[in-house]
Amino acid sequence: MKTIKFNYTLLLLGLTFYCLSACSIMKYNNPKAPQWAVGVLKTDDKTSVRILSVDGKKSTGTLGGQPVSEFPDSVNLLPGFHAIVPCYLSNHGEIQGEVLSFYAQVETEYMIRHKIKWDKSIKFWIECNGVNITTDN
Repeated sequence: MKTIKFNYTLLLLGLTFYCLSACSIMKYNNPKAPQWAVGVLKTDDKTSVRILSVDGKKSTGTLGGQPVSEFPDSVNLLPGFHAIVPCYLSNHGEIQGEVLSFYAQVETEYMIRHKIKWDKSIKFWIECNGVNITTDN
C-alpha cells in the first residue's frame, strides 16, 4: 500500500513540474504600445508564410486580423534590432527558415518575402518599401 501511495505521489509531482514548465514557455507578445510607437512586420503570403519566433521567443500576433497565439502573419515590433524566424506551412508540415535580423523603426511596415528555389528550398528576406533590409547575423 505504501508503494502505491509513493508512486502516486511521484506521478503527481511529475505532472505538476511538467505543467509548470509547459506554462513557462516564453512567448513574444505584441507590445502594448500605440500604433504610432511600433513597426509592423507582415508576411507576403498569408496562407503559407508565418512568423515562428521573434527575438528567440515564440511569436504571437494576428492572423487575418484576428489575434492568435501561434504562427501569426503579422506582429508589432518595438523600435530596435530584432531576430525573426519565418516558417513556411505546407501539407507536409512546417519548414523553418533561417534567422533574419533587421532594425525596426516606428510607424514603418516591413514584409517577409519568400522564394521557393528550384531545389525546393525556401529563401526568406525582409523588405521595406521594396528594398531588402535583412542584416547579416
